[in-house]
Formats: sequence, C-alpha cells, structure tokens
Amino acid sequence: MTTHTRTFAVIPAAGIGARMSAALPKQYLPFAGAPLLVRTLSRLLRVGWIERCYVVLAPDDRYWDTLVTPHLAQLPPAFAVAERLRVVRLGGTTRAHSVRAGLRVAHAEGFGDDDWALVHDAARPCLTPETIEHLHGSVGNSNVGGLIAIPATDTVKVATPHTSPNSFPVVERTVPRERIWLAQTPQLFRLAVLRQALDRFPDATDEASAVERLGLQPILVKGHWSNLKVTLPGDLELAQAIWSLQEDSLSDVG
Repeated sequence: MTTHTRTFAVIPAAGIGARMSAALPKQYLPFAGAPLLVRTLSRLLRVGWIERCYVVLAPDDRYWDTLVTPHLAQLPPAFAVAERLRVVRLGGTTRAHSVRAGLRVAHAEGFGDDDWALVHDAARPCLTPETIEHLHGSVGNSNVGGLIAIPATDTVKVATPHTSPNSFPVVERTVPRERIWLAQTPQLFRLAVLRQALDRFPDATDEASAVERLGLQPILVKGHWSNLKVTLPGDLELAQAIWSLQEDSLSDVG
C-alpha cells in the first residue's frame, strides 16, 4: 500500500427525490439562498485535502447549468471550484450506478487503487468539516474504510408485513438498540475496494452495505444527528435552520 494517499469525493445527484413531492429534484430546491446541492458542495470544498469533487448527474439533467452554475462563481476563491469540481453526466437510476460512474472517472483521471473515495449524499447539506476530518482520521490506517453513523437512541421495533393495504403494521419483535447504528454519509473507502463492491453488488443501497457483502467490516465513526438527509418536505426547514446556525460559526474558508 502506498504511504501517501489522495482523497476525492463523489456526490451522486441523479435522483428525482420522489418523496419530496416537489416540482424540482430535491438537490435543486432553494436552500438558504442557493440550490441545496450548492450548499452541500460548499461544505466539501471547505476541506482542502479533498482534491476533487465529482458531481454525478443524470445524462439529461436540465437544472445544473441554469440553477447551480451561477452560484458556483460566488463561492470563495479558496475553494478553487474550477480546478476541483467535475460534473459527470453519467448518472443512472440507482445510487450505485451513479457512484460507479464517478469512481470510473476518478480512476481515469489518475486516482489510484489505494486512494480514498468519499461518497456523500447531495441532500445532506449540514455536514461539517469537523465530521469529515473525524472520519478521515478514524479510518486513515484501514485497508477498507468506514462511514459516519449514529447509535440508535430510540427503541427499535420490527413490524410484521402488512396483510392488506388498509391494515396497520403490528410489532413482530423488539431489537436491542445497543448494537444498532443508523448509517449516514460521508462514507469513505479505498477506491479499489469500493469499485469491486459496487461492481459485484449494484443493488446495494449504500456503499457500506456493498463492502460488507465482500466479507469486509467497515469502521463505524460516530456522527451527529444534525447531519440529516433532506428526504421529506418537513426536513427542508429544519435543515436550513441547522445550516444557518453552523454557518455562523464557520470561517470564510474553513
């Protein structure tokens, strides 16, 4: 394994966000004066050792150029957007398809098997530089990688399958929460490991689950509940409040 490794980020942003029931894909919804995706990217670009950010869009995306590009010019010069940001219009119908596309382009541009691929949800704008640093520092000596997650604090119930569309679910059993962690992003893995995992298991719902199916054990790194994913309409207002409070404590560059 090489002693010096590089890090790049992949942001899958080809989805339509159906659960938001909005006129735009959720990554393009207005958020603190700019599209949500811009605010997410600004948090990643604050971290200087992330050499490149690959934003993976649907091939027919019609929003990036009109909604996002004008705001990129307003980001601090220290973010070096022109040098560090790449748009990859090869996204697919699944998360894994889009992430694989970003990994392929990163590899073609010179990132090596031992380099780090950091995958982050486009709809998690409240990620802090401290969380990224914590993840990187925690998994830096691993041959595999790990992910940000939070330990479950609520009691976890497993429901029986619905017997009819109008029936209520009922509890099948209670799961001890002491071993339950709720996965978030970013997720950080060696490039070769993640490419192999997603090539073999393209139905995986996140990167860690694909890596697990290789028989490997990603490291769990404790995150914070504020790193929420905007999924439902009510999440947007809460995320904006959190983001604004965080911005007050961040410097211009970070």
